[in-house]
Amino acid sequence: MVDNIFLGVAALLAAHWLASTLPVANRAVFRLVALCVALPFGYRFERNARWGAAGQVAAALGLGSFGTLAIGVLDTAVSGHLALRLTARDIVESVAAISLSHFAGSALAQTQQARADRAATLASADGVTNALMHLEPARLKSTAELIKSIYDAAAPVAAGGAAVWAAFGHILF
Repeated sequence: MVDNIFLGVAALLAAHWLASTLPVANRAVFRLVALCVALPFGYRFERNARWGAAGQVAAALGLGSFGTLAIGVLDTAVSGHLALRLTARDIVESVAAISLSHFAGSALAQTQQARADRAATLASADGVTNALMHLEPARLKSTAELIKSIYDAAAPVAAGGAAVWAAFGHILF
């Protein structure tokens, strides 16, 4: 985990420094760079470590915290004696962008590994290579009903998620 964090911070610093050389450098560009850099390191972390959800969160917060600290030090060193206009909101946004991107990469790798494990289990069961040809009609019907119920519940769940997100944004900002 530690090597992944240090490699991620090094890549994040290099990408941040390159983004700071752009003629118009604003915080949105830096967040986009952080998202693009942290995602592959989250993926790499989960593929190599497989620590589960607690390890994913710890690694994501570690990279987010150390990355934001390193970026702040780099910005201070580059700016010299000029005063940086960083607010607490900028720091929280930076930690959140890096951490959530790292966690998304970890979750993607975990999902792909779970699919591969499930496919290997299905393929090895009774020597069956194509498990879809041997599904029972009752199981197909229950799966179709499950998909329909998820589809029907998608709009209310999305509306509730949007309301929570708006409330969260209103409370913090």
